[in-house]
Amino acid sequence: MKKIYHIATLLLVMLALNSCGDEPRWYEDDIIGHWTAEYYYDGNHFFNLAAYDVDHFTFYRGGTGRYEGYDDYGHLYYTDFDWDFFGRDQIEISFYEGGRRSYLRYYYDWDRDGYLLLSESPNFYTYIGYRYSY
Repeated sequence: MKKIYHIATLLLVMLALNSCGDEPRWYEDDIIGHWTAEYYYDGNHFFNLAAYDVDHFTFYRGGTGRYEGYDDYGHLYYTDFDWDFFGRDQIEISFYEGGRRSYLRYYYDWDRDGYLLLSESPNFYTYIGYRYSY
């Protein structure tokens, strides 16, 4: 009887320790990779983006990433960022800008073709569609 008590106690301790960790992030795999902006939806119409409007997000495992875009002069630039999920439908991106940390929060979803949709509003009235590149 004493042996069964020790085994049961050990099992309870193992279960308690296992539940103390972060919740499983199985949905993280869906966003890992390089995403290229292809179109913009303004609430009424879809627009293909011009070359100078295209930007790229690369999400790496471990909560880091890289953003690439064009400045006002047409020069490609990049900045590294940290990211994390904020609930099941938002992603928060933080990066250094001018010596201070800035935060962006996007609602995200996928369309029927597998494009990553990023929007600043929960109703997705406007959003940008990103195609998975690699």
